[in-house]
Amino acid sequence: MSKAKVIVVGPCEAGKTVLCNFLADATEFSGGEYHPTQGVRIVEFETNGPDKSRSAVDVELWDCSGDRRYESCWPAMIRDASGAIFVYNPDQPNHDKELDTWLSFILKNSRVKPKRSLCVAMHKHGEARRVKSNPRESARQHYC
Repeated sequence: MSKAKVIVVGPCEAGKTVLCNFLADATEFSGGEYHPTQGVRIVEFETNGPDKSRSAVDVELWDCSGDRRYESCWPAMIRDASGAIFVYNPDQPNHDKELDTWLSFILKNSRVKPKRSLCVAMHKHGEARRVKSNPRESARQHYC
């Protein structure tokens, strides 16, 4: 069986945990309250390859905290990653700048290439559209 480690990174309150739970078909529910991830949370599931002729893939989603106090742990979190999902909320001020920090770090310090990456803009349900931000140019060129 093949194994894939995918890191899910981005600013605090971007929706990384919600996305991980959705992708893994997890049933965890916090009742709408925000509970920040402490360090990293690993969600594992098995999925079939893109076509039935391929064997199943064991996927590890590494739901990484966006809190900068864990920055010293980033090298350990990204080690041996096969792909990355960059998540941000375009309605939040400075999320585009924080996303650029993650992009720069991962480009310089991992083997994850743009073709094995995904950039996701998550809007919080019911949130008023306050700020319209876009990922910085480097994010669009490399990942979005």
